[in-house]
Amino acid sequence: MDWSNIWMFWWLIFPIGAAIGGAIKSFDRASERRHRRRLEMMRAKAEPALRRHPRRRGASCEGG
Repeated sequence: MDWSNIWMFWWLIFPIGAAIGGAIKSFDRASERRHRRRLEMMRAKAEPALRRHPRRRGASCEGG
């Protein structure tokens, strides 16, 4: 392959870079949604336990 001809396509760095950036951003958004869903599931699973034991809700220590 003649490497002197590859410099004719230097401008492709910009659209390829934008596509890679978009893919990374999409992955980041999906990761954030997955994280929020997991937190919501953890809250939903913890809710019955909090109703049974309301004093365990906070981390405050009274008296000692």
